[in-house]
Amino acid sequence: MHQVMTQLSERIYTLDIDDEDMNTRLIERIESTGDERDFLTNVKALATDNLLHRGYPEIETLCKIIRKFAIKCSFKENLYQSPNHEKRARDSRWVDVYVNSMDVNAIWGTRYEKTQIVKPHNHWSARWAFTYYIDPPENAQGLWITDAEVEIPIEHGRLLLFRGHVIHETKPVELKGYRYCIAGVLN
Repeated sequence: MHQVMTQLSERIYTLDIDDEDMNTRLIERIESTGDERDFLTNVKALATDNLLHRGYPEIETLCKIIRKFAIKCSFKENLYQSPNHEKRARDSRWVDVYVNSMDVNAIWGTRYEKTQIVKPHNHWSARWAFTYYIDPPENAQGLWITDAEVEIPIEHGRLLLFRGHVIHETKPVELKGYRYCIAGVLN
């Protein structure tokens, strides 16, 4: 094995989504589903199962938005990582196999209260991971990118998309209300 350090920086893509009906239904879905993970995952808060997208219209709507955004970002990321791959992005067979076939594989809802956190983790071997925030309290912690020691601020209706190997977490703060998040992965 050879270990090498690269100079490639990680990019966190953001998309603000304005769909209050969907947001309301997402919160209702998290609340009605309740905790299905018993605090046994990296999420040390209420968390639904990671197959939440099966049969719920509000989740399916969000998945379609995320997939479309991830496809767009995949082209940007490919050219950022390897500018000489521009020809690849124009090859419809390559695009169909490696980009258009991508879909949300797992998605779950979370509700944090008090000082609940997410432990440091990544989503290897997923191509992309995402978090979507609904009505976070004013003092809610952002997404902490562990290796970079940087906090990405969160806002209502904001989707964050990042490569699956990026290690991330949340730091404890005394929340004033609930911090709702929908998270998941795409391949």
